[in-house]
Amino acid sequence: MLPSRCRDGAGYAGAVHATEFGVGFMSGAAAYRLLRAALERFERAPAQLTEAERTAAQQQAEQEGALQQRVLAAPEAAGVTVSEAEIEQAIAAIAERFDSPEHFAQALADNDLDRGELAAAVAIELRVERVLEQVAAQAPAVTDAELEQVYDTCPEHWRRPETRRVRHILITINEELAENRRPRAWQRAEGLAEALRADPNPDHFARLAERHSECPSALHGGLIGRVPRGQLHAELDEALFAMTAGEVSDPIETALGFHVLLCEACYEAETAPFTEVREPLRERLQQQRGRAAQRRWMRSLLAAPGDDA
Repeated sequence: MLPSRCRDGAGYAGAVHATEFGVGFMSGAAAYRLLRAALERFERAPAQLTEAERTAAQQQAEQEGALQQRVLAAPEAAGVTVSEAEIEQAIAAIAERFDSPEHFAQALADNDLDRGELAAAVAIELRVERVLEQVAAQAPAVTDAELEQVYDTCPEHWRRPETRRVRHILITINEELAENRRPRAWQRAEGLAEALRADPNPDHFARLAERHSECPSALHGGLIGRVPRGQLHAELDEALFAMTAGEVSDPIETALGFHVLLCEACYEAETAPFTEVREPLRERLQQQRGRAAQRRWMRSLLAAPGDDA
């Protein structure tokens, strides 16, 4: 663990309030922003970047720093705090992007950052995010009438394609194993298909899939689920969408081996009802309004006179 220079007893979050734009912590914040920009854009630490990449990362970091200062100087930021638990969680997420704790510590050292400075920089970033969340929360709520208007205006958006609910058994082909050599694999698949055609009950299929299938879906009784056209291998897709509900297929060969399908149910293409899409649509539109409110607010900050030094 790198030594911390944040030892005034107030904790990381407290330190950021005490010296929010002080030289020491802001230099640490600048180093952190450069590190984060390098990881986000190029997935490498600044020391590993080319000159052109480092210049691009540096420009991004400087722009973000100027925006952070304006956001935290705005009246909306007054009283906005973050907990030390949130800071530690964010640091842990950063550390996960490195191969080991040692590589993480070395990246901090290479960028002249210690744990305290990193925590203070992360606290600034989290406070900015919290302010923007509050700005977004002030956007007007989407009404039911607006949702109905969107639903009625774009009916094609709520169309659901034809689907099939399907279960699956796979017998692979492996010439090194007697039970999986091609002729024997075919016999096994055909025997399973015959047994299932005699009793196509999904529970029966599930039991045989658990015992015989060599696909991970065997853990779930061979259940693949409800699928539209084009999701499975072409050979399986063609066979499945020619089947009726309750039908068991003949063995179907693909590059993986021999497959036996059970078409449990057929669902025609349809338009999802308003009651089903209402709340997901509300959430999406509210998020759009929140982002729009954030953009307007940020533009007002950038248009206002201020000292970004």
